Parts: sequence; structure tokens; C-alpha cells
Amino acid sequence: MALDVIYLSIHADFRAPLEPLRARRNPHVCFAVYGVLKKRAATGALESLAVEATIILPVTLGYLVWLEFVGRATFGHAGWSTTLLLIAAGPATAVPLLFFAGAVRRIPLTYLGLLQYLTPSVQFVLGVFVFGESMPPGRLAGFVLIWTALAIFTGETLHHLRKLHREALRLAG
Repeated sequence: MALDVIYLSIHADFRAPLEPLRARRNPHVCFAVYGVLKKRAATGALESLAVEATIILPVTLGYLVWLEFVGRATFGHAGWSTTLLLIAAGPATAVPLLFFAGAVRRIPLTYLGLLQYLTPSVQFVLGVFVFGESMPPGRLAGFVLIWTALAIFTGETLHHLRKLHREALRLAG
């Protein structure tokens, strides 16, 4: 998987191979760390989200006050439709985070990691087949390599689970 990321980074505008390790270029790294921390936390979904919101609230409010002070604030200044969209952004962000926090406690992180690849894959399909985005051979090769690695990983996991199931049946009967 790491080789796929390096390959894609080399073929993406000749960026340095280690650039995908930066959080801004690889949000799935941040999401993976977030998932592990959520899994280890001894709180429920709602409680952990409340703690996160409390921690980030002073920074967010400070930023919003600064935007208002320098005249760059949008909330309440860009029309009622934009203000309503900004209000709706809170629940639109919080509800999926609540679902994620609930799921991360119930399913193994390996499954959660595989699910992370669904969103970029759907975006890929929409981009290429619906919106006509170009797909250079280097990017297509990287995409195929990543999904090949995921298929191998999934196949090995399923094989291991079947083996454990057979062993459990053998011991039980």
C-alpha cells in the first residue's frame, strides 16, 4: 500500500515521494489515527463528540471573532441562504461523526479501514464517468495497484476467517 502511495505521488505533478504522508494530502492517515483514538476511548459516541467539540470550541470561536473583526465573516453577511447552509453544516458534520464513533466501537479497525476506500472510489467513478475528468495512465495504474492490494488483503482476511471457523467447528464437534 505504501508503494502505491509513493507511486501515485511521483506521478502526480512530480511531487516528492514523501509528500502524501502530510495530513493535508492524505486525510485517510488522519482518519485512521482518529479511528484508533476513538476505538481506545472509554466513552460513548455522544460523549466523545461532546469532548471533541469542547476542546475545539475556543479555537473555532476565536477564528470566527477574528473573521468578523477583519470583515471577512460570511455568517449573517452573505444572505439568508448561505447563513442557513452554514447552520445546516453543523448537523451535517456531527451526525456522520456520531455514526462513525458508534461504528468504530462495534467493528474491527480492519473493516473500518477498508470502508475508507469507498468514498474516494465513488468520487473516482463520478469524476471519470459522470463528469468526464481525465485519467492519465499513471493515475489509473496507481488506482489499480491500490485496489489490487485491497483485494489481496480482503481475500487473505476472508481465508483466515474461514480457517478459524473450520477450526472452531472441528473443536466443537
